[in-house]
Amino acid sequence: MIEVLAPAEAVQAAPELAEVFVSAFGAPGYDEDRADAERFATEQLPVHAERDDFKLVAARSDGRIVGFAYGFTGQRGQWWPDRVAAAVPAELPTSGSVVTSRSWSSPSRSRRSAKGSGPP
Repeated sequence: MIEVLAPAEAVQAAPELAEVFVSAFGAPGYDEDRADAERFATEQLPVHAERDDFKLVAARSDGRIVGFAYGFTGQRGQWWPDRVAAAVPAELPTSGSVVTSRSWSSPSRSRRSAKGSGPP
């Protein structure tokens, strides 16, 4: 089952999302550990949940979250939008905002996606 979680519901589900995070990114090549998953759940996710247009979609199997993706509209002055803006050639117009998304899934359920790392 796929469901959209409101920001408060996403933050409430943070411990379960952290389990998916460590499952997806604990593999060699990603090398994230439980401390990284805890930081995601307690620091990064709550900050992101307050950003403009935040949406989180969770996949559930047997009642538990097995994958998720989320995004928000980023603004200049935030870590990822500033990286994207710096990479855009000067001759291309920019609106000053960037849609940011991150997704993870349990490797036992589907393929892992590329890691979007960085400060909140």
